[in-house]
Amino acid sequence: MKLITARMIRSKGSCYNPTELDGVDSKTKWTLLEWMNYKHYKGGVRDAIWVFCHLADERMAREFAIWCARRCKTDCRETKDYLDAIEGYYLNGTHTKEQMTAAWSAYLAAGRAGDVAAYWAAYRAAYAANWAAYWAGDVAAYWAAADMAAYWASERKAQFAKIKRMLKEAK
Repeated sequence: MKLITARMIRSKGSCYNPTELDGVDSKTKWTLLEWMNYKHYKGGVRDAIWVFCHLADERMAREFAIWCARRCKTDCRETKDYLDAIEGYYLNGTHTKEQMTAAWSAYLAAGRAGDVAAYWAAYRAAYAANWAAYWAGDVAAYWAAADMAAYWASERKAQFAKIKRMLKEAK
């Protein structure tokens, strides 16, 4: 498994130098799972999730992004179909780029015809899943959440548990 250094984390644009943390120096080389198990991040679990999203391999990052987007509650069939197409194209090889584009078009059409608030919540979820693992958890979930403080506490906990399961399964 790939070893990650504090320098690698810093190169991704972390807001502080990881060598400022207890037990981390310029020679620290840990697996991504070891970085997830580190208990002294300044921002807690949020920082651990950031590290994962910026240093996981592309496939794992996309899998996490899709999982996050699916956690956003929606009754919009087109949103679910688009997420299925994204997953099928990027992870399972069961969808073509054309099928993904068609699902995107249907999704956009449904948004124009339906509830504007639901459309934007779904749009952010699907867009996030397709383009950025990190933002899938933050932006898509943000727009769907009613009680932000309670939501973030439970969602971060769920995201962190999912990441650790994914990393353990990848061993």
